[in-house]
Amino acid sequence: MDVPHYHIGQVTLPLGLSLSPFTAAEGGPLYKTGVYENTLQIAQLEVAFVTGLQGLWLDSVKLIDQGRSRDGGGYTRWIQLKIELLNHNFQAKAPDLSLPITVRIDGQTITPCCNPERLTLTLDLKCQRQYPFFSPAPQNESVKVEIEPRGAVDIKLFGLIDFKQFGFDHDFIENKLGHLVSKYANTALQTSSISGLGTFYPHPEVTIAAWLSFFIKSNLPMSSSSEWDFCPDARSPA
Repeated sequence: MDVPHYHIGQVTLPLGLSLSPFTAAEGGPLYKTGVYENTLQIAQLEVAFVTGLQGLWLDSVKLIDQGRSRDGGGYTRWIQLKIELLNHNFQAKAPDLSLPITVRIDGQTITPCCNPERLTLTLDLKCQRQYPFFSPAPQNESVKVEIEPRGAVDIKLFGLIDFKQFGFDHDFIENKLGHLVSKYANTALQTSSISGLGTFYPHPEVTIAAWLSFFIKSNLPMSSSSEWDFCPDARSPA
């Protein structure tokens, strides 16, 4: 999926974190695709804007050991970083959209969804004994997105046309979001672009894997802070 540049407006979250809503810029929408019936394109769909992100709260962050696997001539330990966001504006029974998206379809602007209760992002990382301890998996498989409940992102045009018949179902949207997050999860950002990060992270650029490596290193004994026994040597058989 080719994602153009977009403007970022920061939304403050608990614990001093922030989240960026997606907005359209001169370069184009967040996501753009054709809507097809069989092989005939019947419409052009653009996701232009996502609002209500201030209702997303960080619920939990977990590091989950996935065990070791053979990798070439050695072994790799896989770690999952799982981030769960809870939507405090979720409407269990009401028709209101707690996380609205603005969509343009053939020139008409509508708000056809969404109402998720929970979003879970799972990032797969390789773990190694020597610092830096974490490195990302290949981009096309590094991030998975799960949206609850099922049907929370169903797109219905004017309340009548269900886009699932064109392939825009729950699984499709989770997969596309996973690819989108993967693209940016492994992209280095300037440390100075994140308010306050430079006070405890000394390097000019930061990625998720680099920040986690630095966090682990900072909490190891000084005498062995460049090695983490939790992760295997390249030739470790166990």
